[in-house]
Amino acid sequence: MQAETIEPDNLEIINNQIFISEQLHEFHSVIDLSTKAIKIDEKEPSAWLTRASAWERVKDYELALRDGLKAISLIDNDDISLQIAYNDIGYTYSKKGDLVNAEIYLRKAIEIDESEPFQFNNLGLVLAKIGKVDEGFKLINHSISLDPNNSYAYKNRAKVYLIKGNKIKAMKDLKRAKLLDYHLDYNNEVNELIETL
Repeated sequence: MQAETIEPDNLEIINNQIFISEQLHEFHSVIDLSTKAIKIDEKEPSAWLTRASAWERVKDYELALRDGLKAISLIDNDDISLQIAYNDIGYTYSKKGDLVNAEIYLRKAIEIDESEPFQFNNLGLVLAKIGKVDEGFKLINHSISLDPNNSYAYKNRAKVYLIKGNKIKAMKDLKRAKLLDYHLDYNNEVNELIETL
């Protein structure tokens, strides 16, 4: 008998299932499980953030933003959660193509915590896309200095090198991304970029 049949309202069991579903990239399952968690405790921001992230992964950016903003409204005196929420919302805006709001939220994340590499990496690519290539490049390099094993930052720096017209350095960074803690999340994107070079 499955654990959720015995204890259907046990948040610990639901959170364990969410973790497993995230690892398996079963994001529709994450959405369903997060919805269950929200019904049990609608004032818990982490459930809203988890569902927002899953909506982003299935490319439903409007729902991702709705849930992310709801999470922010529930966060009270927790800078770590707020920084994560701002970063995630900024990233979702960038995926949606709204680079103005992406920049606003990513800068808010950096104001809270300057030690987190992902927000520098995300903001760097946003800035490069809006024409602030040198500033974006510096931020991605700063992200790499904070975490030299961040394959995602190497992928983004490769994109900036392509904007700058340097295919050799772009290819070097794409190969580096594949050698590091390389994630399934952007496997196709990296391979497609390599094929264009």
